[in-house]
Amino acid sequence: SSSPSSSSSKGTTSISILVSGASECRAFVACSVVVTVAYPGVTVAAASDLTLQVTGVSLPSSPAPAHSLAHSTAESLSLTVDLPPLPAGTATLTLTKPATPTAEFASTLTVHSQITTITSLEPSVATSAGGTIVTVTAAFLPKVSSASELSVSLGPSNPFGSVTLLWSDDLSTSFTAVTPAASSTGLSFVSVSPSSPPANATFMVSTQGATAACQSGCRGGASGGWQATVSVDGMGSVAALTTRMFGSAVPSSAVSVADGTLRVTVPSLPGGEASFGEGGEFEAAVEVQNPQGSVTAATVTFVRAPAAASAVFG
Repeated sequence: SSSPSSSSSKGTTSISILVSGASECRAFVACSVVVTVAYPGVTVAAASDLTLQVTGVSLPSSPAPAHSLAHSTAESLSLTVDLPPLPAGTATLTLTKPATPTAEFASTLTVHSQITTITSLEPSVATSAGGTIVTVTAAFLPKVSSASELSVSLGPSNPFGSVTLLWSDDLSTSFTAVTPAASSTGLSFVSVSPSSPPANATFMVSTQGATAACQSGCRGGASGGWQATVSVDGMGSVAALTTRMFGSAVPSSAVSVADGTLRVTVPSLPGGEASFGEGGEFEAAVEVQNPQGSVTAATVTFVRAPAAASAVFG
């Protein structure tokens, strides 16, 4: 962002704001920006020589905005401003030098809305008969005060029933809802609003009487290649079953025809590590189909790789 320019004795005064480490500031996430004033007309010895005021958006009670001085010359003044999590909107940053010679510099910064995503869907499989209670958690859904403000559907237009709000704040919203009866089986999606566009997450509608569940190897990294053992019931011989994930066929083989178990090789997670929510996990459906067209699914969980919090060398 930049402010209207003015003139000093040496050149035209102008202000620019550059977001550090990102393309833009997002709502409810702390953000650092570099504020640069060309030809400020004054110099300062320390950050304490300037006061910082942030207006135009609501500020949290803590932490307060903070600033540090990078450099100050007659030609350029540069500071880093650390902003606390702010709501979406246009923030005005004003830097003031109260001591003589006085000066004031102001510019605006757009804090962009977050993209709403469904971070948890439990379970992510239900039969076409409906009546399954599903718990849904969405990140950055506009905050609501009652369940009546939520719109939840299977696919674009088949509404869930009995929505019960668990909580809703600026960061996340969680609720339960009852799946509707579905006229067809297979891969579908759950759609949640208010948000524009609605937040969607993959959901499997299985054939009545058919079930599948992951028994072992149910968690692994985003790179895939790990093997999950899935038990299947009501689908005939497991030797004749095929499996799919993320819309594509994945390798599988019968472990035990008698026990109805399959070994499935899990592919890599589309989007990789960027697909993980705050909890560092991503649930995915393993779709199982028999030659007659019946479908069911089990759930596996991708887990973010651990990162070192600190290291000591010596």
